[in-house]
Amino acid sequence: MTKNLIKGFFPVILIILFFSCEFNNTNNEVQTFQAHNNLLTKDQTVYEDSNNNKMKLNVYWASTDISVGENRIAFGLVEESIGPLKDYEIVIYSFYLSNNKNSLIHEVVNASYYEWPQGRGIYVANMNFNRPGSWGMTVSVSNQEKKGEVTTALNVQDESKTPSLNSKAPMSINKTYTSEYKLSNITSDLHPDIDLYSLTISDAIKTAKPLLIVFASPAYCITKTCGPQVDVLKILKSKYKDKMNFIHIDVYNNPDQIKGNLEQANISQVVLDWGLPSEPWTFLINSEGIIVGKYEGFADEHELEKSIELIIK
Repeated sequence: MTKNLIKGFFPVILIILFFSCEFNNTNNEVQTFQAHNNLLTKDQTVYEDSNNNKMKLNVYWASTDISVGENRIAFGLVEESIGPLKDYEIVIYSFYLSNNKNSLIHEVVNASYYEWPQGRGIYVANMNFNRPGSWGMTVSVSNQEKKGEVTTALNVQDESKTPSLNSKAPMSINKTYTSEYKLSNITSDLHPDIDLYSLTISDAIKTAKPLLIVFASPAYCITKTCGPQVDVLKILKSKYKDKMNFIHIDVYNNPDQIKGNLEQANISQVVLDWGLPSEPWTFLINSEGIIVGKYEGFADEHELEKSIELIIK
């Protein structure tokens, strides 16, 4: 059964590989991964710049678990002749799709740009959906020379597959660094920080301190963002270790036995308990054990620090 779970885990992991392999299509379905193909979403529009040059704009959604309530929506923008668009002013208009073609705008939000490892980048917006179903999303793009917009759709689920924002965090018992487990039994990180493996999630929550958890396998992450995500965790720990707890959970339960062959890997029970379909994932939990931040894919130091500062004051 575990082998089947691992096989099912890989295609969803690939969906987070920004501009390298694969993303969601309009209906949030996973496309078949073929590394030699130039996969594009259906969310494309043509607009003109100030010199009347036609441009093709594509939106790539990097969020797979979107549900009723608050959501962190991550996406990339690519213009076919320019490539990835970075640091543009982005405004998103959301509206519920129904038989009424004149759907009212539900929300207007700004998106922020964050740099990913290896020169990639992603836009992030915090959005709220009040009902499940198909939602229209108009993404307005502009800078000093160019402007345009593309309208696409996202499927919003009734309930999140992963632990929801504002819900109680699961009181999981993960492996810790003790006489029973060596670090190589716990993490695939080549340069592990012992402090990240000293507490179980359950014990950390009981301390009544905020907690930041990263689920990632640094040595075996297909997206190559897991190692950098754990490095971000280490940086934040060095800044806030006196005010909160920090834990890294490896996606695999037996990192020391894999030896480069994922056919030998077993997914961690904690990952299964949290319902995670991909990696990396990061969760921020307040002193009362409530999830106040969840981040699918890579989240940089600055994005996480904004939320941390709000809960340690």
